[in-house]
Amino acid sequence: MASNTLSKKPSIYEPLEIESYEIRMLTLLPGPPGSVVRCRLEKTFLINPTKYAALSYCWGDSKITAKIIVNDVDYPVTVNLMEALQQLRSLRVTRVWADALCINQSDEEEKGHQIRYMKHIYSRAEETYAWMGNDKSGTSDAAVFFLQVILLERTKLSPIPHSHPPLPPDHKPMIAENTTPHSRPLPNGCQRCLFESDFQALISFFNREYWKRRWIIQEIAAASRVHILCGSERIALNDMNAAISRCRTSCYWKPEVETAYYHLERVLLFRKYYQESKRPGLCEAIRKSQNSLSSDDRDKIFALLGICKDGTELVPDELGYQYPVEVIVMTITKSLIQKTGCLDLILFNAMNGRSEAHEILPDWTPNWLSHDLPKDAYHLAEKPFRPESILAPDELPVDSRILRVQGVVLGTILDIASTFQLDLRTRLQLFSRDGMSQEIDAPLVSKPIAPCYYHDEGETIATLVDCLVGHGLRDTSAPLAIVLYALSTAWGLYGASYEKNSNEARIQKALRKWTYAHADMPMEGETLKYWFTVGMIWRSWICIGSSTFLLSVLHISMWVFYIGACILLTGILVITAPKSDPGSGWYFWLAYFWAFIVLMGPLAVVITAKACSDTGYMAESQLASLKNHLVDVFDSPKRLVVSDRGFIATTSAAAIYDDIMCFLVGCSNAVIMRKTKPDSDSPPQYRVVGTIDVYLNHEDREKYKGFHFGERHQQTNHALLKEYREEGLLRTFDLT
Repeated sequence: MASNTLSKKPSIYEPLEIESYEIRMLTLLPGPPGSVVRCRLEKTFLINPTKYAALSYCWGDSKITAKIIVNDVDYPVTVNLMEALQQLRSLRVTRVWADALCINQSDEEEKGHQIRYMKHIYSRAEETYAWMGNDKSGTSDAAVFFLQVILLERTKLSPIPHSHPPLPPDHKPMIAENTTPHSRPLPNGCQRCLFESDFQALISFFNREYWKRRWIIQEIAAASRVHILCGSERIALNDMNAAISRCRTSCYWKPEVETAYYHLERVLLFRKYYQESKRPGLCEAIRKSQNSLSSDDRDKIFALLGICKDGTELVPDELGYQYPVEVIVMTITKSLIQKTGCLDLILFNAMNGRSEAHEILPDWTPNWLSHDLPKDAYHLAEKPFRPESILAPDELPVDSRILRVQGVVLGTILDIASTFQLDLRTRLQLFSRDGMSQEIDAPLVSKPIAPCYYHDEGETIATLVDCLVGHGLRDTSAPLAIVLYALSTAWGLYGASYEKNSNEARIQKALRKWTYAHADMPMEGETLKYWFTVGMIWRSWICIGSSTFLLSVLHISMWVFYIGACILLTGILVITAPKSDPGSGWYFWLAYFWAFIVLMGPLAVVITAKACSDTGYMAESQLASLKNHLVDVFDSPKRLVVSDRGFIATTSAAAIYDDIMCFLVGCSNAVIMRKTKPDSDSPPQYRVVGTIDVYLNHEDREKYKGFHFGERHQQTNHALLKEYREEGLLRTFDLT
């Protein structure tokens, strides 16, 4: 199937009844070999058709045409189609379905409906003939003949040496032993040379344009029985596959043969999956067929609909070739969001950037036809079905570029730091309100100071630590003291010094630069310098120092108590020992207590020593883990921001002042949104520019418990959404 570029064709078509599943069928009339093809084009029903064959082929060059006679009318078709019909006529095939003739290619609406029937057309055909075309060189014909020889198992593909005996003057070509009646002459009398020539012919056969076309994937996959026609040679698809399997185990199957086999192998895999009812999803099928060829971008989707498990779900029946490709791609994304209940698909362009091929699409949809789309997008597209409506209700037309979502606004960005990725010039620059960099010495736009948001210094410090270590506090289950100590030693306190090019030295350099560059950034009534160098480091010294000191005091005290108790009890036993009855009363129990102290004391001392050792080891291992994590953090393009409500967050590098921070229903990350036309009087429209990690206080975590830290991704809580809506928190956003 391909788009029709042949012009000035006479009309041979009558309208079809779509509701009755009506199709057209071609009846070939008898004729001598090589004569003009004469045929009739008739209407029939797909529900219970008379026996017919289906033709799978390449259209060929639409500028090179030949005439056939259809319903007594001269009709131009491509030369390849004309030759295919002549070959079918020679095989005494009478009724055949061929897309170029049986579908009115100038009627986009009919074309869209008939294309959706193609899976059934090919699956119900008694035979499907795959026409490779005529090969003037004869190498592809020779390859098919060679596969027939292999199938008969009369030729062994074992390694044999070259044999070039001198030939007499009256030499006649020798005939290979144990071949078919169509015996092949031995080149120079060498069997090995013959095999190598056969495998070169296979490369030519595998490189036929037919195997590279996207439309033949569905046609071959859905067909019940397939016959390969290449010039005058013919072989069943199953037989060809069996013969190729034998060839692949031989020493003559070189890497260049395997490379040429790629396209045919992909077609056979699609057929295998379809016949075994393991049909892929549409997006996965698009990815696996990216190297196939088609003349229209819409073919990349419609050519695969019939063999995909979710084709009709993602591309509704009313969507056909009357719509441009961008509308179909947008519809696929909207359908996937509704199907999976996951809005994360809208983040891929913000996280990975937009290619030039994506410019015709809105920001919220991945370009499913792009070769550069990350595999994560395809994994999300394969998520299981969840019957939950997460998009806001809308009555937008099918070709609308707007995606209507719902969510809650957390605040706007009031202050913003540079990224953690630093160079020598970073400390000389800040971000201005319009997103452009400016020198520190230049006059800055005055900004209001954010209110205090967190309840106490401890909560503020813990939040700031989480921002700097990228959730490392939770990921490593490390105590806050350990995390603070890691940051402090990374900053260079406690006499820490590192080799020049080590990871620790990189962290120290980046952390110091970043802190100095933003020392005066207001935060919770103080500055970043205060929270980092005073609050954070002082607390780490107290926590680490006091815990280490107390453990040491406890260990020494246990030894003193043990030795003192032993001396005291021994003295009491010696002084007060009764001369007559050592086993009497109180003396007996005192002796037992003395024995208990002597035996159990060392055990208690060992336990405290082990506790000290384990604590030290745990601290060191967690420190090492956190320091490694800091390397990744300071290699990531993240920014520290403060909202107009006062909470702290880390966001992607694309964020600027006055961007809006939101939780969107169905999205596993809070997002940054920006108005596309801030000065326009029309209803506001937004685009997602990145993700954000927000750090809320206890009250807001309870308030937004349906959203915070990805919980909404597991299951959309419709009761909470109803609460948000009643309280006026849930808003609708139009994304472009």
